[in-house]
Amino acid sequence: MDLGGSPQPAELLLDERPACTISARAPACTVDLGPDPVIHLLELVRRDKSGRVTERVKRWVNKPGVEAEVRAAGSCDRKPRTCQFTVTWAHPAKLDPASLTVALDGVTVASAVAPSVRVPFPRDATPQVVTADATFPDGRRATFTQLLSGSYPERAEASLQAIPITVPDGVPDDELVRSLKEAGWPVRAIELGGFEVEFVVEQGALGSSFGLLGQGWPLQGAEQMRIIVANDTIAAFQSIGGDTREPSAGSSARPAAPRGIPGVETYANRRSSIRAGGGSWLSDLFRAPNSVPPLKRLRTSDGMALAGYDLGGSSRRRAVVLIAGSQREDESTFSPVQAQAYLGQNFVPLFVWRAAARSAPGWPAGPDLKSFGANVSAVRKELDRQRIVWLEGRVDPRTFRPTLPQGITIAGGGLFPDSSDARRNENGADADTVFSVAVDPTAPQSVYAGTRKGVEVSRDGGGHWGPLRTGDQAVETYAVASDPRGTEIFFGSSGAIGHSIAGGQSWALAPSLPVFSILFHTKDPKMAFAGTRGGLFRTADGGTRWVPSEAGMEKTFALSLASDPRDPGVLYAATAGSGVFKSTDTGQSWKPAGRELERTVVRAIATNGGTEVSLYAGTDGGVFVSPDRGKTWQRRSAGLPRAVVYALAVDPAGPARVFAGTAAGLFESRDGAKSWKRMTGSDADTQVTSLAFDPSSQRLYAGTLGRGVLVLTAR
Repeated sequence: MDLGGSPQPAELLLDERPACTISARAPACTVDLGPDPVIHLLELVRRDKSGRVTERVKRWVNKPGVEAEVRAAGSCDRKPRTCQFTVTWAHPAKLDPASLTVALDGVTVASAVAPSVRVPFPRDATPQVVTADATFPDGRRATFTQLLSGSYPERAEASLQAIPITVPDGVPDDELVRSLKEAGWPVRAIELGGFEVEFVVEQGALGSSFGLLGQGWPLQGAEQMRIIVANDTIAAFQSIGGDTREPSAGSSARPAAPRGIPGVETYANRRSSIRAGGGSWLSDLFRAPNSVPPLKRLRTSDGMALAGYDLGGSSRRRAVVLIAGSQREDESTFSPVQAQAYLGQNFVPLFVWRAAARSAPGWPAGPDLKSFGANVSAVRKELDRQRIVWLEGRVDPRTFRPTLPQGITIAGGGLFPDSSDARRNENGADADTVFSVAVDPTAPQSVYAGTRKGVEVSRDGGGHWGPLRTGDQAVETYAVASDPRGTEIFFGSSGAIGHSIAGGQSWALAPSLPVFSILFHTKDPKMAFAGTRGGLFRTADGGTRWVPSEAGMEKTFALSLASDPRDPGVLYAATAGSGVFKSTDTGQSWKPAGRELERTVVRAIATNGGTEVSLYAGTDGGVFVSPDRGKTWQRRSAGLPRAVVYALAVDPAGPARVFAGTAAGLFESRDGAKSWKRMTGSDADTQVTSLAFDPSSQRLYAGTLGRGVLVLTAR
């Protein structure tokens, strides 16, 4: 974050709660959003001495339609009865839109990528709302709305948001507006407008038959049709009128997707016949699964989450249809519960059609695919009952729970479970959150954990735990380490580095930036290193005094530290967004280690002690291995889910045996990370944040978010 010319620090808030303080010394901050694809709000707030907010900047995460911008400035003149707008757009990579539509009161009046629009309007109605909708080549989408009449001046922009609702048949719009206003809705306009539909298709569900192509006419005329094939790369086919290009795998692009959905390939499949009739969208639907590589991994839930992201940014009526028929296990990053919750948060109605009864477990019941025509008619009926309500002000979808007049519902909202709430209820309100875990090398039954409540200790190998009093008040502890001799304990918190005195009889604290990793020198018991949010620090006197040890990697965010088992003067540091750094002079100077991980969030670093020293890095994109001590890196994630890797541990007695703690459970490799398998006793809903392995007992201690410390026997 750039604080500008002012040295005054600012506070970063996550969902209205303090996350960290940003300063010139530590301008970066990593915030854990958890495993659920839900919408979050980040705010950077600066206050004066009296506590009054003087500056506030907001950024949404996982909220559709906010990663690029489009604007339509202009008005509708009643004398010549024409509307004229100047359209501008902005994109992080300075891309021009791949498609651009301008609509008046929900009816598209222009569909060309052009900087100006001039259109007539009929004498019997004056347009009230203009909408510009842009889709960029990388899949980012932006929508802009402006109120053209009412109490606002013609050129005054109103902050409006489109909310889809479902209403009973035959309710007039004026009566609908009146009932919504009486219920407290700040309604500025209501419209029918266009609609769009997305299909998520499992390969094999549709077969190769085209016998159904004479049916399904009720969806003809959609503003946009999109077909997502739930395979390894989530292939997405987009059909928009006005372009006759054929599918081209070679020109694929990557749209912005909810965090944690990598590998999205977009194939431009746009045909002019989409609007002209003829059932071409059905042809596209049947062709799409056969136009992508053969299925290796099924990713149905990921495809559904992507559909929720796409449709959640729309200002039109919408629906998503899951066509299921595969008998394979879904290997998605997200579970059906998580994906359904995200659909609900984005107000996207869901339909499920099945070609096989046992397909898509975890998703709601739905009709047989054989009743194809009736299924399509049911989707169209839902779309016909929807209306788009333009509300004044920006609605927060995380907390939007309005009073609803009788018979009116939010389209797709309130239908799906909140996966994060389900997890909290399952584990209890006081479930332990563990950030770090360490084993005493001289007394392996003693295990330490850095938790949200401070440092906790178990004296019986993880069977029972109790708080370790390290000061007057317990503080959130991110790092904990035991020195090689087992005589002292160090811990790092949000504002201090603590070290024990006389085996923990008393404690001393040294103020610092938030500490996320502590590493002891293997030969010098007085020397240790601390990775913080503002760089690296070193102590040479047992923790009394800490000095910067970061030449070459100033102002980096150090998340994890490791040393070379053959040469303790060689150190490695994993950073948040700057890759891996290496020091060959005991931390006095540092250089980047390998170009492959530049600008990568590396959360964990580990080394083995075999004949050939290997270096392992855990990233947001899997595990990487360096066979040459950091010169080059290779991705080694076969068998791992598409999930963040938070922690790594190596068996010192078997260097090819590596453990990985991920946002989707615990995994083990016995061949130096060439292949991975889930460990028995670990499920996909457990986020493993830290690992410690005791070779004497073959016990693996796994710190988790919400489930305390898991103890597994690694046979």
